[in-house]
Amino acid sequence: MLLRKPVQIVVNLAVIALLVGLVAGGVLMLLPVKGPVGTVLGKMSSQRHTLAGIISGLDPVAVARAINDNPDFLSELLSELEHPENQRATAAAVNENPAFLLALVGALDPAAIAPAINENADLIAGLLPLLDPEVLAGTVNASSGFTSDLLGYLDPEVIASVVNSNGAFLTSLVSYLDPGVVAGAANANPELTATLLSFLDPAVIAAAINANGAWVSSLLSLLDPAPTARAINANPAFLSGLLRNLSPASLARALNANGAFLAGVTRYTDPEVVVRAINDNKSFLIGVVNRMDPRASA
Repeated sequence: MLLRKPVQIVVNLAVIALLVGLVAGGVLMLLPVKGPVGTVLGKMSSQRHTLAGIISGLDPVAVARAINDNPDFLSELLSELEHPENQRATAAAVNENPAFLLALVGALDPAAIAPAINENADLIAGLLPLLDPEVLAGTVNASSGFTSDLLGYLDPEVIASVVNSNGAFLTSLVSYLDPGVVAGAANANPELTATLLSFLDPAVIAAAINANGAWVSSLLSLLDPAPTARAINANPAFLSGLLRNLSPASLARALNANGAFLAGVTRYTDPEVVVRAINDNKSFLIGVVNRMDPRASA
């Protein structure tokens, strides 16, 4: 059930990645579409205050329109941000303009943004540690419809690669996210969940869960048990690896607070998958059982 937590991280990832495109999109408004993008962008983006100032003076709706109309150009522009100095300046511009980003996301077309994200996984993975988790979470929380739609266009393997390489950042980001927004996006994209789990690192996901126990409990109360169980059934190795790295106390608290969700997941989960996970993690199971409320598991 806690496997659903990865989807929440996916949501973050998706929007985080798109935020990179947002800033780049702001710069594109000032550049000739067929001009020397690399040279000009390199000089501008290396100047943190210059880029941030430009972004603050742009019309987010006009920028979104330009991005929606030029998705190929957005991918090309993002590739120019691979230099570390450009990444630092871009991250600073994102962090300093939360209102602009929020308005921009509201006007963007998920189908136009997704290709740029899918084609620039390494860039996004390098940029994430430089971004402010609270700023990004605020954008995610206020853009639930966009987030749900965007997930449907993203490559699960790309998302997983970014998640796996930024565990600490994602753990922090989760603490600022609205569980309701995350659950809504997860429930709207059940097929993505099962595919994504096959690429995710269980240790990274477990660390985020362990550090955000109360958040996970809230998330579980909003998730649909049926697709969660299907994701578990399709990824027995991930389940075993996740349990191996989870805190028994954290899991027990989440289960105790969500008896209905636990019952629903149990109803749809393949018993053989559960037995395999238990056999691989007997000491963990003992720790959970010792902390369980009999009323939640009855």
